Formats: sequence, structure tokens, C-alpha cells
Amino acid sequence: MIDLTDFFNPVDVAFDKSFLTNSEETLFGATHIHSNSELFKKESLLENAGIVFFVLPDFQKSSKAFLKGAQTIRQKLYGLGRLKGAVSFYDLGNFKIPETIQDFESGIKIVMETLFEANIRVILFSETSLPVSVAKSLSAYYPDSTILMVNNHFEDYEKFELMTEEAEFYLNFGLLGFQNYLTGNTQIEQGNNRFMEFVRLSELKNKIQEAEPYFRDADWAAMSLNVVCHRDAAASEKPSPNGLSAEEYCAMAYYAGLGCRNKIISFAGYDASKDKDEQSAFLIAQAIWLNLDGFAGHVQEHPLLQKQNIQRYIVINEEYNKHFIFYKSNLTGRWWMEIPGKKKKNIIVAASYQDYKMASNQKIPARWWNLFKRYF
Repeated sequence: MIDLTDFFNPVDVAFDKSFLTNSEETLFGATHIHSNSELFKKESLLENAGIVFFVLPDFQKSSKAFLKGAQTIRQKLYGLGRLKGAVSFYDLGNFKIPETIQDFESGIKIVMETLFEANIRVILFSETSLPVSVAKSLSAYYPDSTILMVNNHFEDYEKFELMTEEAEFYLNFGLLGFQNYLTGNTQIEQGNNRFMEFVRLSELKNKIQEAEPYFRDADWAAMSLNVVCHRDAAASEKPSPNGLSAEEYCAMAYYAGLGCRNKIISFAGYDASKDKDEQSAFLIAQAIWLNLDGFAGHVQEHPLLQKQNIQRYIVINEEYNKHFIFYKSNLTGRWWMEIPGKKKKNIIVAASYQDYKMASNQKIPARWWNLFKRYF
């Protein structure tokens, strides 16, 4: 059996006592932390863990400031209260940087595929917003996965081009919360040509619940702190006066935790040198906590998995002489819609109540149209 501790440096971390002082009341007291390799090896991680957390430096950068920022986030995270739900949470430590890029990518591949095989979710704090080595592992183990990038601009356009042109990648993409004036027209055109889903900031601001279906269908939620406005996240790498609020950022992390398809959530875009009061680190810590809280309460449901407590709605569009099929869970209130598939049977994707209302008002929901172009 693979020993994952071989790939990680142990961490020595204390919890922030600003709010809670008794460790038994905190997440610190409920987390298995890789602080001593010999003891950690006895933890039976692959048999017991539900979610693991680790820090992923960039091979070329691997800055001390980044690792110091990661420690601050850990301290803030472990000072938060224990979760009410049953979550077996492990902190693997900091990924070791080997001498060559080949060994770096090979190590990430072994770690990610080992965790995938054990059906363990992954939370990353990453020095780059979309580590290619992680994307390779996801694509190899789960072909046709969806990466949902949350950012104020198309930061990873070059990586996106690489991943959509090379045969070894078989991935779908979405970009949530971007601002038009920070994003090139060519980037949007190329994204549309590759059937990427784009959701602008204005489509989510003050109606963040519309983001939930995108997270429900995402295998990897890559969340950059850049998407948060400067007022609420002064230590983002590329700040903007406009953006989502801290509460909206945390809500998206919670939605990712609720999503049954989610395998990875990563946090990036944090510049520790700007975080004088450590509030941006605190924000990321709260987002991680809410992701764990979402996972603790997630419900495995889908119209194809169960017929009970699922209602089916048919909406007739008279102008296009088409009908739209929607499903609603009577347990959680979540919605789905059916997309015609050319090569496959009809595909059922996550939707919102607003999508159903739009179809009922004789309009084609944007998400339905975007995914129809991708699959048909």
C-alpha cells in the first residue's frame, strides 16, 4: 500500500484562540494532522478519511511567504468550532518539492489517484490557481470531468488552451464571477468555441444561489480569492474594487461541499504579504470550514438514482416547438433539467428554480443552451 506521508512534510501548527480556547470545542481537536510521520502512518488514512487537506507549492516558485501564509490559514481554520456532522478530516501537510519537475508531476499523480481510488475528497491550498499536474490526474482518472474556475478574470487562459488542445486532457470548463473589462474578447470567444460556460459577476451578485447548480455539476472547484472585492479581501493577488462579497465567496464553498460530484476544491490567489491583519487568511479558513460543513450535510440524490420524492415537469415552448423537461427534489428543493444528447442519451444536469421559471416564460435558459451546444 502506498504511504502518502512519503510525499509530504509534516506541519507543526497551533490553533488560533481568539474565539475558542478549549481544543475539544475546535476543529483542531477533531482533525488528524500530519505533525509526526511515524504516528501519522498508524492513522489508516485511506480507510478512514472522508476529506483530506494539503498545501501545494508551485514547483518553480515554492516561496517561503506562501508556506507562511498556509500556516496562518491553518491556525485560523483550526480555531473554528467543531462540525456538527460526521466528517473524518485529515491534514496531510505540505507537499514536498522534489528536484525535478518530472518527479513533482509523478508525485502529484500518485497522491491524487490514490485519494481518488479511496473515494476521498481533496481540499487544496495552492500557490497557483490551476495546477496542471492536478488537472492531469483528474482527467486521467475521471475523463470528461468539469473544472469550475471562480475568478475575476480568465487567469488560466494559457493552461485552458493547453488542456483543450492536448489529447491527454479530456475536461470541460466553466468560469464564474468574471468581470468583462478584466477579460479579453479573444479569451471569451475561444472559450465559447470550446463550449465553456461563462457566468459574469453581475449574474451572481446578490443572487449567489444561482451559482449552486454549477458547483453541483463540478468535479473540481478552483476558487481564487481574486473573485472577492478588495474591500472584503485586501490580500488577493489581483484585487478589484468590484467583486463578490466575503459571504458570497463562503456560500460558493458551501455549495461545492454539498455537491455529490465534487472531488477537489482548491483555494488560491492569496498574497500573504498584503494580509497585515490576517483577515483574508481568516476568510479562506472560513470558506474551507463551510466546505466541510456542506460535505457533512450533503445528500446523494439525482433523478436517475431515485424516483421517489422527485417530481417531473414538462414545459412546452410554443415558439420553438420544443419541450423542456425539469425535475425537482421534494427533499432538498433542488432542480435538474434534461439536455438532448447527440452521441449519448439525454443528459440530466443541475439547474435552478430560475431556469424553470425562465422556461415557463417561453425563454430558453442560458445554461440549457450552453450545454445543448456542448453535448449536441
